[in-house]
Amino acid sequence: MNETDKRLEVLNKVLLAFDQSVFEGIVLTGSLSFGQYYSIKKTSDIDLLFIIKKKNLRKLSKQDFFKNAEFFCDDKLKLMRNFDALFWCDQFINNVKINMGFCTLNYFKEFCNLRARKWIGSKENKIIRKKILKTINNKTVNSNYLIKKYKKLYLLTFDLYIKCELVSNPLFSNLFFAKILYDKGEIKNNLIKLKENLIKKYGKNTLNLFDYVMPKLSLSIKEKIIEQFS
Repeated sequence: MNETDKRLEVLNKVLLAFDQSVFEGIVLTGSLSFGQYYSIKKTSDIDLLFIIKKKNLRKLSKQDFFKNAEFFCDDKLKLMRNFDALFWCDQFINNVKINMGFCTLNYFKEFCNLRARKWIGSKENKIIRKKILKTINNKTVNSNYLIKKYKKLYLLTFDLYIKCELVSNPLFSNLFFAKILYDKGEIKNNLIKLKENLIKKYGKNTLNLFDYVMPKLSLSIKEKIIEQFS
């Protein structure tokens, strides 16, 4: 079995492991959404974004699939009840890492309108992320960081710049090529709005956002993607 099919099989198992109706939407992002059969490696993970209403947050902690995930904790759920925010946790299934992001529906809508820039992670993750960003494309990178502490957690907000030009916001580049796995009705339209907003704000420079996730695509293919929303 090749690496893409292995991950698609794991993904199907994952989606059967919990009650999807708790969420407003579930979105597949990352390499499995944009690079099937050409960029999937043995080390590739499965990136999922779960969008949820605040009133359903308590239901998450009652589902074994999520309780067993690394870095999943009640403090993060409490944080999301107080803020429209996003946090990440992960777990392994058949030696494949499932990288899971959770955000409130309001956060997701704000992000699609280019008004949200928040990640929640540990201090250690913040330091690691900085190191990774500084080595992208072997270029000098400047990032605007704003960090707020909430109990033992950190709110981290940033955009990535090279030579004063917006290069990447990880969620921008991942959500642009996202595949919707579950939608109660608001996810598809908001993703379309995100793409339209990015094109309107950055024009051709939006191509820079894709370098983070699709370095193998030719410029002509990227331009065709842009034209869909121009």
